[in-house]
Amino acid sequence: MKLYMSPTQPTNQTQFVPLTSDNWHATLAKAKTNYCKQKTFDGPLVVHLPMYASKEVKQSIRRATPALIEKSAAAIYYYLTEHPTKKAGFIQAHQPEGAEATLPDNATCRQTEHFDAIRSTTKEKCPE
Repeated sequence: MKLYMSPTQPTNQTQFVPLTSDNWHATLAKAKTNYCKQKTFDGPLVVHLPMYASKEVKQSIRRATPALIEKSAAAIYYYLTEHPTKKAGFIQAHQPEGAEATLPDNATCRQTEHFDAIRSTTKEKCPE
């Protein structure tokens, strides 16, 4: 967690100064100087010290770009050459014997089917 201090009273979050043991006294002196420059003193100097927790770094989704596919293929190739006892093959989803292929019935698929239906009707109406 990091501790921040605003050097002036009306300030944006981008103007917050991160506090460390080295700059604590200088930042507090600057805030006091800025407070004393005000024309009206309504009360004592109040310093707000917001504390922010750092966000956890989440791994983003890596898209299958040609460069990433080539890099992954090379890594797999080198791994398999270093480990000749390991085998690799195509990975396919298997259905039980005799099962019919069915389309998923969810909102996304229905919406896609609707778009396809609209697209096919508009192509029929367009003169070629």
